[in-house]
This record gives sequence, structure tokens and C-alpha cells, in this order.
Amino acid sequence: MKKLMWIVCLVLIAAASYVYITRYDRAYEQDVMRQVVEHVEQTYGTSESIVVKSYYNDKHRAKDKRYAVAVRADVLPLKPTEYMTYRLRDDQIIEMGVIDEESLPKTER
Repeated sequence: MKKLMWIVCLVLIAAASYVYITRYDRAYEQDVMRQVVEHVEQTYGTSESIVVKSYYNDKHRAKDKRYAVAVRADVLPLKPTEYMTYRLRDDQIIEMGVIDEESLPKTER
């Protein structure tokens, strides 16, 4: 009986650790969004209408790959339904590419 209780405790600790490690980090995403907006304004100039959306991808294990940001601004050379995606890598803004509006996640966290 004690062996079964130990196994259950270890499984619960492992599950809680996994959830803690891979949980959604809103503060980090807000920081990424802020840095990306500053980067777009510095690179392309300021724009009155900047649309910033989360492009969270939970398939990646690395935190900097999971939290990407989709940006649409007047100063970017994009079609009205396209977004430019960015993410952080070693505190550097990396431009990932152009995506269509249908590619954005539909769920809000």
C-alpha cells in the first residue's frame, strides 16, 4: 500500500512540474509584444494603427519559440489580411515571415 502511495505522489509531482514548466506566461508575452512594437517603430517608423496579436505555438519546447507575435501596421509592406510575425531569440527580435489572417490562433488565453 505504501508503494502505491509513493507512486501516486511521484506521478502527481511529475504532472505538477510539467504544468508549471510549460504553463502560459502572460508577462513574458507582454514583454515580447512591447519589444516587437518598439522594433517595428524603430525599423519602419511610427504608425498610428498597429495591430498586435499573439501567435502562441505550444508545439515548441523553448519559451522563445512558443511566444511569437503577429503585427500588422500601415508602415509594413503587407496586404490588408497579412501579418508579419516576430519572436525573440537571445533578446534579439527575429522576423519569422508573413502569415495570413486565417493562420492566427482563434482562441484567446
